[in-house]
Amino acid sequence: MRPTIYRVAKELGINGTVANTKNGVHLFVNAETEGANLFIQAIVEAKPAAAEIVELHKTKVADRTFDDFSIIESGNGQRPKLLVTPDIALCDACRNDLQEPTNPRHTYAFTTCTNCGPRYSIATGLPYDRETTTMAAFEMCPECNKEYHSVTDRRFYSQTNSCPKCGVKLIWLTPDVAAHDAIAHVVSLLKKGKTVAVKGIGGFLLLTDATNETAVKTLRERKIRPTKPFALLFPNLETLSRYVRISHLEQKALESAQSPIVLLNLQKTTPKLALQAIAPGLNRIGAMLPYAPVLERIAAIFGKPLVATSANVSGSPIIYKDSEAMRLLPTIADAILSNNREITFPQDDSVIQFSASHQKKIMLRRSRGYAPSISWPANRLADDMLAFGAEMKSAFAFTSMGNTYLSQFLGDTSTYESQVAYNDVFVKLRELLNPETKTVLVDAHPDYTTSQVGSNWAHYHSVPLKKVQHHHAHFAAILAEHDLLKSPEPVLGVIWDGTGYGTNGQLWGSEFFSYENGKMTRENHLMPYPHVFNNRMAMEPKLSAMAILHPVNPGKVWIRHHFIEQELELLEHALANPKITTTSMGRLFDATAAILGAANQNSYEGESALALQVLAESSTLRNWKPFCLPIEGHMFDASALLETILAESREGEKTADLAMRFHQTIAQWIAWVADTKQINKVAFSGGVFQNSLLVDLIINRMKDSHELYFHEVLPPNDENIAIGQIAMMQIEVVPEDAKKYQNQNTQRVCV
Repeated sequence: MRPTIYRVAKELGINGTVANTKNGVHLFVNAETEGANLFIQAIVEAKPAAAEIVELHKTKVADRTFDDFSIIESGNGQRPKLLVTPDIALCDACRNDLQEPTNPRHTYAFTTCTNCGPRYSIATGLPYDRETTTMAAFEMCPECNKEYHSVTDRRFYSQTNSCPKCGVKLIWLTPDVAAHDAIAHVVSLLKKGKTVAVKGIGGFLLLTDATNETAVKTLRERKIRPTKPFALLFPNLETLSRYVRISHLEQKALESAQSPIVLLNLQKTTPKLALQAIAPGLNRIGAMLPYAPVLERIAAIFGKPLVATSANVSGSPIIYKDSEAMRLLPTIADAILSNNREITFPQDDSVIQFSASHQKKIMLRRSRGYAPSISWPANRLADDMLAFGAEMKSAFAFTSMGNTYLSQFLGDTSTYESQVAYNDVFVKLRELLNPETKTVLVDAHPDYTTSQVGSNWAHYHSVPLKKVQHHHAHFAAILAEHDLLKSPEPVLGVIWDGTGYGTNGQLWGSEFFSYENGKMTRENHLMPYPHVFNNRMAMEPKLSAMAILHPVNPGKVWIRHHFIEQELELLEHALANPKITTTSMGRLFDATAAILGAANQNSYEGESALALQVLAESSTLRNWKPFCLPIEGHMFDASALLETILAESREGEKTADLAMRFHQTIAQWIAWVADTKQINKVAFSGGVFQNSLLVDLIINRMKDSHELYFHEVLPPNDENIAIGQIAMMQIEVVPEDAKKYQNQNTQRVCV
């Protein structure tokens, strides 16, 4: 903002000063009211593409006289009251510099300007200046210094400015590699089918030839990643468009300052691609364009798609330190290329998708390019709160000086490595923003690592602790995102996921809540069914099918042939004497996938549900044909639905059509509940709503009769839990009425 403001002031002949402070950009100018208003309007119109003006205040102060306009030293006196700038993808101007042979930065793998480059990932303090980043170690040469002080140069006041003479250097961490042209050597290795680890903006990425099936399979084996899809890096949009179909919104996202991975549907015919090794059984790929100069150079020279995945063993956090790379990556990568600019905040690539019919944006992973600030109006949430989030897709959040901050995706904190990474980012981000904490919030699940860490932190710092039920937090997160916490009308919350610890000590996962006048009430859900064998049930879809069908007929032929006799004995005993029950919608998707033969295991979260979605998308069924809804009072009988699907399957209906009808039925249930309760506003959260087909079907069924609210700023999955935990400070939970479960009426509703 400062260089832009400086230029505008010079153009308008305004005298004064501009400074970057811990509570925003401060301007003092000599101007009459009309001139000041024109100046402000010109600044807003000229702001950099990556800038967001969240608030703007104008105040008359005591007289001061300025002879010129200047950028003055940043202020450091107070607690930060500003949003932390995320990392910004390579801009077109810097990309041209890389490609232009006569440009001083031709081939320089770390070129930046005021419009692009690392920000959050290299921050060591606030406000944002070179000395508060890891660029402080690099002294600008005379040429760079001249650009830095030239108002007409786009690198005017660019805090990351550097060039080949004074800037960041590439470093081989592989002992036997000392190639003079590092990028050329990387490309040479890739062409030989090798895997190379390259340090990018948020950490090391593993690169290998996406057209070489052997290379991709080798990477899978080394990374211990059986089937989870790999993301692909394409050199440019033109190359990418030969492989996938790209909508206007998808293109806009790919070329945005955030530059996330975007899930895209494949063309019917594509150039050579090791698709079954990259995304086994799927009809789409995750694609991105080069967002860092080093990736731009590699991709441009290689000219073909590259697998580009986080450098780690599956389930562990991304590696970003040279010492860790040298210790852990030699068994995965054939060569390791680093650089001498340190990373403060490691980040995976962000992932988004757009639903096929309605192009509804769905954030799947919020990290590089988005973290750590949320730019909604100040004071939307209670101030001075600290929330520790959930377990598997962890992210913590806090509010400070009216602003809201959500960390980048921090992985599954059930593993020791992720716990260390979580704590490292937690400590550094709090040091950066120096928030006060009046209340600590954790998930009500007693065994979540984040709940235990948060409880210990609250005890150590003598801060009050509040436990928040998982699905309450999900609902509160979507209410907060759409500014519905003070909604004068009732809102129906549809909160569906794998599992969350319920207030009754059982596992929930298919909950409907009503919200009105600041009060939240649990309304509808699936009929509870046994939860057996702990996490194994989430890994083996056939267990979910057996558990849901068990109350109806434990001796189903379809079920029995999937188990050996010893397994059946143990399973039937566990099902007959369940210690825990669940209402999980995620497990219902798993069960349906197993019954229809779409999947038989989950080697990564949501694998079978995704396989079921892909199967449904292959259906030729075009009309609305849901199954009748088996309703028992406030509950949906999943076992009766699965019985119907099994019966239809035996009668010969196509599995793809049955998969589509299952999705339609689930969408129809939502519409039925909303209509029955006569609630117009319906909000959705939970990992199930990562399913873009389901989102489209819900919109198709309800858009003309209801106001629908889906996540776009936050992921629907557990990354939003920390925000929801804070939002729950403004909500009262109404205890469940046990009477509503008595004398239930069974009905089959066909709509």
